[in-house]
Amino acid sequence: MNENTNKKFDIAVEIRRFVRASLKGWKIYALAVGAAVLITLAYIFIRKPATEVNASLMLPPETGQNSGMLALSDLASSFSMGDMFGASNIDNEIAVMQSHTVYERTVRQLGLNINYLEKERILRTIPAYDRAQLHLSVDPAVADTLRYTLFFIIKPDSKGEKFEIEIRNASIDKRIAKLKDVTLPADIKTPFADFRLEKTAFFNEKDVYPKFLITYDSYNVAAQGLTSFVEVFAPNKKTDIISMSTITPDPDFGKKLLSTIIDNYNWLRNDQLAQTQRDNLDFVENRLATLETELNDAQAAVQQFKEKNKITEPGTAASMLIHKAASLDAQIASTSTYNEILRMTRDFIANPANDRKMIPSMSVTTLSSTETPSSVGAVEQYNILILKLNEELSKVNTSNSTIETIEKQLSMLRANICESITRTLENSNVKLASMNRQNNETLGKMGTIPELEREYIDLEREVMLKQQLYLFLLKQREDARMGLTKKTEALLTLDEPFIVAKTPGMKPKMLAMILLFFGIVGAAAWIFFRKMPHTPLGSSDAVTGASTVPVLAAIDKDPLAGINMLRTDLRAILDPIEAKNIMVTTLRRDSMPVATELASAFARAGHKTVLVDASFANHTAAAACPSLVDICAGTAQCDTKAASGNLHMIASGTTDLATADLIASPAFAVLVKRLDSQFDYVVIASPAIAEGSGAYALAADADLTIAAVDARATTSSDLEFLGELRRQGRFPRLSIVIE
Repeated sequence: MNENTNKKFDIAVEIRRFVRASLKGWKIYALAVGAAVLITLAYIFIRKPATEVNASLMLPPETGQNSGMLALSDLASSFSMGDMFGASNIDNEIAVMQSHTVYERTVRQLGLNINYLEKERILRTIPAYDRAQLHLSVDPAVADTLRYTLFFIIKPDSKGEKFEIEIRNASIDKRIAKLKDVTLPADIKTPFADFRLEKTAFFNEKDVYPKFLITYDSYNVAAQGLTSFVEVFAPNKKTDIISMSTITPDPDFGKKLLSTIIDNYNWLRNDQLAQTQRDNLDFVENRLATLETELNDAQAAVQQFKEKNKITEPGTAASMLIHKAASLDAQIASTSTYNEILRMTRDFIANPANDRKMIPSMSVTTLSSTETPSSVGAVEQYNILILKLNEELSKVNTSNSTIETIEKQLSMLRANICESITRTLENSNVKLASMNRQNNETLGKMGTIPELEREYIDLEREVMLKQQLYLFLLKQREDARMGLTKKTEALLTLDEPFIVAKTPGMKPKMLAMILLFFGIVGAAAWIFFRKMPHTPLGSSDAVTGASTVPVLAAIDKDPLAGINMLRTDLRAILDPIEAKNIMVTTLRRDSMPVATELASAFARAGHKTVLVDASFANHTAAAACPSLVDICAGTAQCDTKAASGNLHMIASGTTDLATADLIASPAFAVLVKRLDSQFDYVVIASPAIAEGSGAYALAADADLTIAAVDARATTSSDLEFLGELRRQGRFPRLSIVIE
């Protein structure tokens, strides 16, 4: 078979083994199903009726962006410092709503420091709020100073007329008082305060609960407990939406609780906003008074500066001089550049080496932008004659009269152009000198401007800044005064508290399905890991695939062919090493049948073979044949009984000695050596490995060990055990025969 076929076969074998193990372990599945049913019934029995109440709120834009610090945030943003004041986000508002102040005020208003628990039945206690059957009252001031949690355990009689009341300090688990045969209403005196307990209109005298439980806490403790009862969260961080949720058996109370928390949040926000506005107003008014004095002083300083220095606006004169100096600098730079180009052009024309070269285009452009049209025409005419001269030179001899005429004209034009450029350069130099003189005068005037100019500018800037700040503070004062006259809700209600139609928690059917699933899976896992190793493999192929010990033959399907194959394999193993002693053992069963078949196979093949029954499995010995016990005890000679042809045998006999002691005796070792010298092969039937140390003692006298395993009874644990024996070397050349 190929690899894929082997894998499919192995999977099929494992599935069959698992099915067999599951059928044997049906009680585990039954236990898992029963546990799932019992847990589901217990869940239904103790499950408290509860309803989810939700509410949705939204932050107004002004609240979400500046967190009540309206004036300070505007002031910061006007100076580009808004980031320093940490604009609030949705998490800030959730933190305010869950603050101790909001929850403690809610606890005071709703009296949540007193919790009423009504025990309907075993393992099921229902909290009662506005519909409690009993009512406990005490001076409200007690809850401000109480440091412990008081626990009132109230047990009525069957008619609800007499009550047994036990009061315990839950913080230290100590009984404070226990009252019997109390008739309500009743006053209960404790070291902490005097309480009054009475019935309410909801008390049911026809169906009296077996027990009532009342807890009394301080406001602080009750406020801390409210955090786990109410959930406040943001469904989406990208929006300004806040969601509230609570799960309670009384939906009307849940709606009232959420509404009260929202009202107290708005109260806290308005109170904070009003205090912030008052603080802002005080700050602004104090700053305005100080700034008014500073502004008057700054304006007076400017006036004194003008009178002292006898100036009106020095900045205007300084600005004009700076503008004029900049303009002269630009003109001087332009004129200097122009003069340099004129000189370069004149030098170019005056150089004899350039007599037959055209005047550069830059020179022509400069002349065209500054000189008269006649000068420009002379330059253009000169360049045309140069082109004409070059053309004639390429055609005729240099002595041609036409060329001489052109050269005369060029000479005259060069002289005229040089003279014109010289006059132009002289005029431009005169202009440049005039501009330099004006520039020097301007710089001189600027140098004479006193340092008072800068002082005057600083004074004017200070006055301007104080004026702007004064106007800004006037506006902030008006805004703060307006803010104190109005109160707005810090949260906009999107959804009033409403009851969710779907009951929270897991449904009993879903719980039962989940428990059944995990119970069956757990039972299957238990069987797989704990029962599968003890489930028989069932077939020789399965044993062969699971064994780490070599399998020599399988005699379960065809015993004769299998035993002959085993004989051949054993000869191939033993003959090269001149070994003869073969030990046949099993895990639990009798090894004599397989040993007999093996010895007979050797005898049929013409080998002189002896079979030694050392299994001590009460086999009947042949008459007149000394037993193994007699030979080892020295009461009989080492004679063997010829069973048939080449096959001889020695029966085990009976003894009161331990099998292991007999096999480990020196007499047994001597017997094995004597048989080894007389026979071709010695087959020894060993006790089962599980019966004790007899098989281990016999291994010392054997050359090869065969473990006969039954595929219908052998498990993977058995094969692992044999593999461990082989690795430890406890049995020489240990191999398996499947029977």
